[in-house]
Amino acid sequence: MMKYELRELPSFSVIGLEQELTEQKSTNLERCLSFWPTFNRQLKSNGLSQQNAAWTKFAFMKRREARLIYYCAVPFTSKVPANFVLEEIPACKYLVVEHRGAMAHIYSTYADIYQGLIPKLGLSLEQTNFLHFEKYDEKFHWNRESSVIEIWVPLKA
Repeated sequence: MMKYELRELPSFSVIGLEQELTEQKSTNLERCLSFWPTFNRQLKSNGLSQQNAAWTKFAFMKRREARLIYYCAVPFTSKVPANFVLEEIPACKYLVVEHRGAMAHIYSTYADIYQGLIPKLGLSLEQTNFLHFEKYDEKFHWNRESSVIEIWVPLKA
């Protein structure tokens, strides 16, 4: 059984970079994975690298005018560099699920969430601002079996 919980999250602000995706999962996984090094370089060159042990990064999946957008972000602190986008994330109730293991298997976790867990729990989705987001922190270890990524799916109140 997949580990999950329902959690309330107050509004918060993030800054980041976005890119458009396709409708093909395999292409999107490749594009998302290759976007992270670019994003991390931009963080470093803008003095936004998170050097402490309590780092946090996000990846949002959004729809805009029928296009799929991938948005990598960090918590907003004090400045928005040129070419970065500031996003206000509204307070919301979420279904929070842990993806464990390699990134290559994340789509099977999403299938389990959207095709199994959400219908089983009878939840209604609130996908007005974004579809879901992934939270990366110190539990994330690139492609290790012990790696954990939290997937946050917004729910209707």
